Amino acid sequence: MIFYFSGTGNSRHVAKRLATLTDDSCINLADHPNLASSPLQAEEPLGLVFPAHGWNIPSIVKAFVQNFAYNLLETNIKQQESSHYIYIVATCGDDTGRLLQQCSNLLSFLGVKLSSAWAVQMPNTYVCLPGFNVDSPLLVEQKLRQSMKEVENIAICVRKRQKGIFSMRPGTFPTLKTYILGPIFYKVLITDRHFHTTPSCTLCGTCVRHCPVGNLTIDHGRLQWQHRCTMCLACFHSCPRRAIRYGWFTKNKGQYLFHPHLLPSV
Repeated sequence: MIFYFSGTGNSRHVAKRLATLTDDSCINLADHPNLASSPLQAEEPLGLVFPAHGWNIPSIVKAFVQNFAYNLLETNIKQQESSHYIYIVATCGDDTGRLLQQCSNLLSFLGVKLSSAWAVQMPNTYVCLPGFNVDSPLLVEQKLRQSMKEVENIAICVRKRQKGIFSMRPGTFPTLKTYILGPIFYKVLITDRHFHTTPSCTLCGTCVRHCPVGNLTIDHGRLQWQHRCTMCLACFHSCPRRAIRYGWFTKNKGQYLFHPHLLPSV
């Protein structure tokens, strides 16, 4: 079973491709939060696919893991620890910092051991600070081409249940990013307070449909955020009129949503 969380589609694509290559099922955890209490069959692998947010685990994923552990893993996997294979695939635009340590520590605290973990570099989506923007079309193609190979290699390892493989992208100053900049990022920037629309907004509802956590509504002729934002930026990147802004940071920034037509031909 593969659970995934995705905003702009990168992690969804990786999860679905991985499910195809491993003959597994693929479930959007944002759509089915109650599945945290579903039984896991003996010998069934458990995969988690999600984007690195601020070099950290997205809060929605962390909450899901905690619920899954308390409701299932604690009673099931502890009894059959050797029969379950638990792995993580984190997507990132550039690097993951110490995300591996965060994942391992979270699972260890809950009494579960991480079998293997990988990072897959995908096109950048974060645009809410100066110096951050989407990738050029050429770089998008290069990243997607490389990601196709990486996912195929991950699938081989998962099918063989290979343990102890931790292939992440810590990058430069990983401890600083995850444990110092990351908490600041979450405290200051994981908020929808700075979102607003320009007069070009037509209330078409595209952003409402793309938000994976149902954080947007249209009320009294206005687009409104409901303050449970994960900052995945699906609303910004999906707007056909480029009418959604995050403060003044996103003016003239590019947009990116994963679509199969972006995949390079092999």
